[in-house]
Order: sequence, then structure tokens, then C-alpha cells
Amino acid sequence: MRLLILLIITLNIFAQELGNYIGPTLSQLNYLNNKKELKLCIGPDSMPFEDFGENGEYIGLTSDYYKIFSKNLNIPINVVPVKTWKESIDLAKDRTCDIISAMQTEERKQFLNFTSPYLITPVVIATNNDKPFISDFKDLTNEKIGVPKSYAYVEELKKIYPNINYVEVPTIKDGLKKVIDGELYGQVGTLASIGYFFITDFIGSLKIAEKTDKVNLELGIGVRNDDPILFDILQNQVENIDESFHNKVLNNWINIKYNTSIDYTLVYQILFLVFILACFFIYKQLLLNKYNKKLIKDVEEKTKDYKIKNEELINSNQNFFDLLNTAIEAIVIFDDSNTLVKLNKSGKIMFNYYFDEESTSKKISDFIPDNFLFEVNIKLKDEIFEPFEINLLRSDKTIFPALISGKTILIENKIHTILSVVDLTQIKLQNEFIQQQAKLAQMGELLSMIAHQWRQPLTAISAASENLKLKLILNQVDNELIQDTTEDINKYTKYLSNTINDFKNFYKTNKSRETTNLNEMAEKSLNIIEDSITYKNIKIIKNFNSRSDIKTYMNEVTQVILTLLQNAEDILLEKQTQNPYIKINTFEDDEYLYLQVIDNGGGIPQDILDKIFDPYFSTKHEKNGSGLGLYFAKSIIENNCDALLTVENNQDEAVFTIRFKKE
Repeated sequence: MRLLILLIITLNIFAQELGNYIGPTLSQLNYLNNKKELKLCIGPDSMPFEDFGENGEYIGLTSDYYKIFSKNLNIPINVVPVKTWKESIDLAKDRTCDIISAMQTEERKQFLNFTSPYLITPVVIATNNDKPFISDFKDLTNEKIGVPKSYAYVEELKKIYPNINYVEVPTIKDGLKKVIDGELYGQVGTLASIGYFFITDFIGSLKIAEKTDKVNLELGIGVRNDDPILFDILQNQVENIDESFHNKVLNNWINIKYNTSIDYTLVYQILFLVFILACFFIYKQLLLNKYNKKLIKDVEEKTKDYKIKNEELINSNQNFFDLLNTAIEAIVIFDDSNTLVKLNKSGKIMFNYYFDEESTSKKISDFIPDNFLFEVNIKLKDEIFEPFEINLLRSDKTIFPALISGKTILIENKIHTILSVVDLTQIKLQNEFIQQQAKLAQMGELLSMIAHQWRQPLTAISAASENLKLKLILNQVDNELIQDTTEDINKYTKYLSNTINDFKNFYKTNKSRETTNLNEMAEKSLNIIEDSITYKNIKIIKNFNSRSDIKTYMNEVTQVILTLLQNAEDILLEKQTQNPYIKINTFEDDEYLYLQVIDNGGGIPQDILDKIFDPYFSTKHEKNGSGLGLYFAKSIIENNCDALLTVENNQDEAVFTIRFKKE
């Protein structure tokens, strides 16, 4: 041994002279000679990095590195047998292990010093082959992503992407199995570990969908922090590892490349679908928004013209009145006694008034119905008030909807009120047309449900008639058989007739309020859609605890309940929810009656919760959702039925609540 040390010292002296020193110093050699062996702790079940083989031998990527370290330093590196990674950490804490193969963390730095990383590999995510490639980890917010327990890079990943739904799995291999079984959307691991299992266990079954540049596995040597000499020795070894050795080790255990290609087939399919949808919606928008576009264009042009002329003629009353006549909206001016002073040309057309303002004594009450007059008078006390919607009177006393805003101004040193009025008649008609379109779409879905409900009784009628025909051929007919068969057929035809009546009554417009209760309206909706829902293995749960009657528009409320049920069904099918259910609850307190429709489809994402009732807002892109169903549901409940429709999340449930005031 002394001869060997002398030889190493001699070689080191020559190496120093040549400027290429890589070996231990004399003091380090004496340290190693006295040390006799180094005890190493590893993480079992961590292939391809490290594990114990069938005979208990140390295997994996890291084993090749420690073999070369042992050879260079001429000292045995013996692996301490452990069963879990936690056990290795505990042994490192109590100094049983001299070194440990690990990634540096703040907690581990309390009892270990870490060399520079000798092995760096990126963190990736593996998915099934039918899943699209992922552009960024942050896009995985709504998916279940598997991560291995107690891995340092997982903690870093959680800090950078806190909104991902992480699911801990015992090992990466276990997580990949769950991905294949559909329990997980994807499994996180290093490129080396994922690639290793692709080759050994999952050939052709999975793919690497994305890697992150923000987190890597940086594997170094953790050295007990009470032994600085050993740390310097191993740091020197890590710094002098040849690049060709790195490549050789990786090629020995794994050989996989990250695929960043784009699935152009899917892109073309998506582009084609987008093109078809775009054509459909463009055509629809041209029909529905023709008036809107013209109105917006005219308003923009007239507003621009109005501003220019207003700046030029601000000090001229006559020119000011001329300017008012260029406005597309009606401009009405009243003096401090609420007597009409000026009505522009658009206003005369809108209100059907054709007169000289100086020869008339029209009051504000001639333009505003009594039930709105009090509210307007209160707002007129403010110097300026924001636009609000009311009903106004034409000269023939017909009522029309309008949007008005106002401001108090000085004309010839007298206080006047100027009102700007926009006629909403055409816009309201357009909304009614859109609502009718939405109802027709819903009717199509209902026809599909009726077809499903008719299938069983039609089959039974056919079977009964065929059975009677066969008995006639075999001369086995008696009065009892004929009576039973005709009774069965009558029963089934009555069921078919009732289905048609339910459908016909469902779309009758209520002219007046009816006395009913929440349970009856819920059952009426379920009579139409329940078979369709349960056929798709969705459980219906009824909790009817409301007993009070209310007077409301029964068919309109029933349509809203049906919309909420269809929406819940679509969400559960789209998300392929395990053990899906829809709850219908009715209950009451001292002031209100409540009806709830609840599904366990994961709830509504928080960033769109406040937009769910907006017109044309839809999450059902693949089902051509119009984005009008919930908008009109809220409009019917709150504008027609004097009730309130709200939505909230309760854990993994979306809860839609209709609240009626008790009479």
C-alpha cells in the first residue's frame, strides 16, 4: 500500500508540472488510506438511476459512476442495504452513510454538503398516444397528473406550477400504468426514467408529450457535512468526469429522444372543423346581427360627427340645436319645470311627434309612463346619470322599450335637462329571435329524447302483434289472449300519446301565472329527459323537501330546469366523470323557496364562473354550444318570473340554484 501511495504521489507531481492535476492530494490519500471504505446510501425502486438487483447487487446509472470513483480513489464504496428512500435519508442524518446519491434541497443541506451535479436530466410528462402534445405545463390545470412520492424535483415543480392537480403515486412505473388505464391524464418523471420504462414495460403504448425547461433532476453526491476532506475528494472526481463517460453510461441504460414534432393530422382536422364552424357562425351572425352592425356603424359615425361639431359650435344655441338633429338617437330637452324645450329629428320620428316645440306645452309625463316617472324624477336630481332601461310612450300612447341617459346643462343661464334616448325595439326583437333559435335547438334535443322513450313501447307493441299473429297461424288464439294483447297495446299507445302531450304542453307559452310547486315542475322536466339521462348511466338523485305553492309561469320555469339538466348531462359526458350523478333538491325557509340542480362534473373553473351566464359564452366547443342556454335561463327566471338564478361550486360539484320569494 505504501508503494502504491508513493507511486500516486509521483504521478501527481508529474501531473502538476504538466498543469493537468486530477488526483487526490497527499493529505487526501492519507485520509483514504485510514478510511478503508466509503458507505453509500441509495434510493431503491428508482430505476434507471439506482436499485438493488435480484441478488441484492447495486445496479443503475449511478452505480457506473460510483464504480469509476472507487477505481480512481482505490477505496471500496459499499452500499448500505435499505428498503425505502426515507430509510436512506434517516441513515444519512445519523452519519451511518458517508455519502448519498441525491438532489440538493434546503432541508438536506442541514446535514449534507452537495457536490456539483454529475447527472442532469430534464423533467417530462408521459401521456397516452391519443392525447395531443402539450405546449406548456401550465395548460394541465384541469387534468390529474401523477408524480412520484418524496422526489425533490416534484417539490420544485409544485412551486412553479401550483395549480396542477397532482396525484402522488408510489413509483413512476405505477403512475404509467394508471395513465394507460385512464386513471391519470399523464405521469411526470425524468426523461431518463420515463424512457427506461418505455423500453422495458410500455413499448409503443405511451409517448412523451412535453418537457419543462424550468425543472431538471440535478443529481449530485451528498456528503456528510462533518467531513470536508471527503467532500473535496468527491468534488474533484465529479469535476473531472469525461463527457464520453457520461454518454457511455446513458447509452448503457437508456436511449430515447424527446419528440417535439407537431401532430399535423390533428391540426388539419381541427382547422377543417374550425372552418366549418366559422362558416356556420358567420352565416348566423350575418342574419342575427345585421341591424346591430348598421346601428354600431351609424352610431360611431354620428358620434364622431357630433363631437367635431360640438367643439366648433359650443357657444351657439342655434347651432347646438342643429347639431342635435344630426344625432341618430333621440335628444329631448326639458326646462326646470319639466316642460319640453327641444326634440330633435330622430326624437320626432321615434315618438311620432311632428310639431313646433314653441307652440306646444308637452311635459315629461307625456313621454314617460306613470310607473317609471317617479324613478326618472329621482335620477333627474343628479347632475348626470348613467344609462338605464325603461318603457316610454309614443304620441299614440303605445309603449316601447328604450335606453336613456341624462345630464343637467345650462342654456341661457337656466338649468335644463337633456335626455339621450335609444329605441330598443329592434334589439328586443332580435333577442326574441335568438331566444326562439335556442328553443328550436332545445326542441331538437327533446325530439331525440322522445325517440328514445318511444323505442321500448314500440318494440313491445310490435312484439305483441307478432305474437298474436303467430298464435293465429298456430290456431292457438282464445278470447283471453286477445283481450290481454289488446290491453297491452292500449297501454303502450296511451304511453306514446302521453309523451306527445307532455312535449306539446311543454312548449305552450303561459299567458298567465299558474299555481304549482317546485316538485311538480321538477317532475315535469324529468318526465321528458330522465330516460335519456339514466340510459347514459347517470344517476338521478331527488331530494324533494319543498311543500309550499307558488304562482308562476310553469312552462317557462320547467324549460329552465330542463336547460340546467341538459347542461349537467353534457358536462358529465364531456368530462367522463366516474360515478356521475345529477341531484335535484327542493327546500324552503321562512322567506324563499329553492330548487337546485347539482352535478359532480368537477365544478366550474373559477376564472369563468362570473361569465357563465353571459350571452354567446360557451365551453361546449366540440358540441357546437351556442352560449345562449344559460343566458336565456337567467333572463327567463329573473325578468319573467321575479326569481333569482345563481351558480356556485361546492368541492367537485356545480350548484345551480333558483330562488323564489314566498307569497
